[in-house]
Amino acid sequence: MSADEHHLRQYVEPSEVPDIVVQLEKEKYPVCFKGPPGHGKTYAAKKAVIEISRRYNNGQPMPIVDCNSGLRPGKGEYGRVMFNATGYDPEDFAMPSIDDRTYDRFVTTSLPGADASWTKDVEWEDIQCTVIAEEIGKKPENFKIWSELFHERTLGTNYKVPPKGYFIATSNNAEDGAGAFDIHSDLNRRMCTLQIRATVEGFLKHHKGELHPLIISILKYQGDNFLFTQQDEASGEPFCAPSTVFAVNQQLNNGLDMDSSLSEAMVLGIIGIRGAAELFATYRAGKNFGDLDEMLSDPDKHSDKIDQLRNDTTHNGRQTLCSIICMLVARLDKKRSTYKRLGGAGQINNIIKFVDRIDQEASVACVSAALALNKDIEKEEEFVKHYANNQDFYF
Repeated sequence: MSADEHHLRQYVEPSEVPDIVVQLEKEKYPVCFKGPPGHGKTYAAKKAVIEISRRYNNGQPMPIVDCNSGLRPGKGEYGRVMFNATGYDPEDFAMPSIDDRTYDRFVTTSLPGADASWTKDVEWEDIQCTVIAEEIGKKPENFKIWSELFHERTLGTNYKVPPKGYFIATSNNAEDGAGAFDIHSDLNRRMCTLQIRATVEGFLKHHKGELHPLIISILKYQGDNFLFTQQDEASGEPFCAPSTVFAVNQQLNNGLDMDSSLSEAMVLGIIGIRGAAELFATYRAGKNFGDLDEMLSDPDKHSDKIDQLRNDTTHNGRQTLCSIICMLVARLDKKRSTYKRLGGAGQINNIIKFVDRIDQEASVACVSAALALNKDIEKEEEFVKHYANNQDFYF
């Protein structure tokens, strides 16, 4: 690879995908998202469909119709077909048929406009729909079919893709160890291939307002070592990736009991042993720190204890810090019943003063996570000071 080639950008974040896809869709040029398992390819594809729908509705998102359930988009709606390419053999796309001595190939009705159900409420030329063809790299025998659909926009003897129909594909790379093959050149030259790579910063930004404080605090301090653990787990075992970490995040948001051994088994089954060990160790570390209520009541009085926390750069020290940040953010969540019981708005200034004494990274991690749960924080005196000193560090 030449020096100039090294300077070209080779990867995109899942959150950046929609802007690229909207541009490609204008000319109906197909796109394929490639990357390791769990990096957000399908999630990005679904987001892109929403952005595409804006093109047909004066910039406003249209209602997305899930066509896999048998529904079809009507006027003012946009269709989405989730097409699991691994479940289709070549003959499933277009079934040969001889009727009255006439040879024909009947196309699967999953494709937009393939049968009368698609034109019940709209004309064929007005069908608005994107097919998300997942895992196309795992079925090399179908590459010629995708090539025909993507380039000629036809299939079989009679099928044509409607003018407003579009294709997004996803695939792992052959080297990802997920069962995918190298995509043949004939298909590669008929689509734009985007290499998708998630990052910690992008993950935090993309899911802002959705992440549990425990997940935020661990990612702030452990970064890639927590978000990506596939190489650290045995082959065939669960591992941390953006999709699996977000799955655990949703369990935490839904009240997962972190003191239950059953929860340990469940979390291990989603993110693997390394990720689960880090998550539970971090959760438990803060319990041994001391009386948090007393320290929050007067952070200045307990400066020695806070200094100890700041200066402990061991892994256990970082886990304790993550756990405390998680507990502090939870105290500022207005939706929790403990918010008023633990002091309500009156505790905000002391919490900000407390974390500001630790270090800048801890302070920003805590306050930014709390802001997503409680906008009232912005009105407080200590927040104004905090933001003035740290505004360049907010994602």
